[in-house]
Amino acid sequence: MNDISTQIADLRLEQFEINQQRDVLFRGDEYISKLMAANKGVALDDEVHDALDQILHTRRELLDQLNKQLGNQLMLAINLQINRQQLVSVTASLQHTLTQQIFWVSSNKPMDWAWLKELPGGLKQQVRHSNLAFQWDDWRQGALRTLIFIVPMLLVSGLIYWRRRLIAGYIERLSNDVGQLKRDSQRHMPQALLLETVMVLPGIMLILAFGLCFHYAENAVGDAVWGMSQQFALLWLVFGLLYRAMKPGGIGERHFNFSVSLAVHYRRQALRLGGELLPLIFWSVIGEKAPLYLVDDVIGQIVIFCNLILLGILVFPLCRDSWREKETYTIRLIVITVMAILPLVLLGLMVCGYFYTTLRLLGRWGESLYLLLTGVEPGLSDHYPWFERCGASIGIPSCSGASSEPE
Repeated sequence: MNDISTQIADLRLEQFEINQQRDVLFRGDEYISKLMAANKGVALDDEVHDALDQILHTRRELLDQLNKQLGNQLMLAINLQINRQQLVSVTASLQHTLTQQIFWVSSNKPMDWAWLKELPGGLKQQVRHSNLAFQWDDWRQGALRTLIFIVPMLLVSGLIYWRRRLIAGYIERLSNDVGQLKRDSQRHMPQALLLETVMVLPGIMLILAFGLCFHYAENAVGDAVWGMSQQFALLWLVFGLLYRAMKPGGIGERHFNFSVSLAVHYRRQALRLGGELLPLIFWSVIGEKAPLYLVDDVIGQIVIFCNLILLGILVFPLCRDSWREKETYTIRLIVITVMAILPLVLLGLMVCGYFYTTLRLLGRWGESLYLLLTGVEPGLSDHYPWFERCGASIGIPSCSGASSEPE
């Protein structure tokens, strides 16, 4: 699409230049006078003037023909661009319709005894037919096209990494002011949280820069890699910020009044959950971009099956802490219970052969988990002290007190 737009612009420019040349030739006498003025040693008589006039007439005809040819090429290029835009629109509409239609349709064979007997053969066939060839030329072209975006991102990442000690020192000074009557203020917590977010930005920018190279490479996997990079960047933002906030002596303990054991508990859970979500994001994006690939994806079924079991185990302690809260909200209990049960429900769907449906629902479950971990879900302010303190910083009264200790 970009090549056609560039070609149309070049044709318009070339047609404009030809029209200018033709307009100059229409003023024949003036053109001949300038030509003779440039060649003062040549005598101009009627015979030479007629010959030059005939040559100019021939050139005008040739330029007219060339202008018509360029007009035809321009019209064909514009029609091709319109047809491609319509084709892309129709393809997107059909893909959306098919996505809606096949959502509750079985996309794979059920994971029963017959599936287990065919598992070794399916693994060999998938490995044999897998195409892992990397197109370096396309990737290099994509990298060159995205230099205008990648260079500023790398410069900002390098600047943050270079000044990381200065930023960490400022966060430490803000933490030391917490609880001091003369130095503490409501702006300390948002400033510390913003600076911790800045410390996470280099990783996000590197992930997005990698995805941009493939996105502009315009090959078969470019769109999928770009989608994965966006999801991985969001994962890095949420879990990277949570991991940094819960470090020993970090803003979790100093600003949000977390106990040491609770901060260690959430930091360990963030590391485990973040690692477990990586393969889920990978296959979820593949399922969204290339649903037909999932039909014979035996490796993906095995990986997602194991990850759903591990996720159910890892999410349970977070939900158990909320269930043990004495003062809790009904909405929060419903959200926590659904988050805990959903991995088991998706596991059942996958065993029944609804692999595509499982992956699509897993994407929504992951987004809900991000909201749950950042304390944005309705009614979670009394469980997550940082949401409570954020509300206080903007004038929202506190809902409850301290958080519970993990066992």
